[in-house]
Amino acid sequence: TTVKSASRDFICIYLAYLNNKKTIAEGRQIPIDKAVENPTATEIQDVCLAVGLNVQCDKNDNTTQLIYLFSVI
Repeated sequence: TTVKSASRDFICIYLAYLNNKKTIAEGRQIPIDKAVENPTATEIQDVCLAVGLNVQCDKNDNTTQLIYLFSVI
């Protein structure tokens, strides 16, 4: 099964959402003072796991720019 079919309750997070090197037009979704420089999927996954979220990286995404947070909606 694919990541998306494993659960219907998930949030997709693109790394650009959190990247302080990106502009709003390029996809940053949070204030620049809250963003981080060039986050990796592994770093975001580790943080999510540390706070108890069920998270999985989309290994089918060749650029590994997308992670899914499950059961948070």
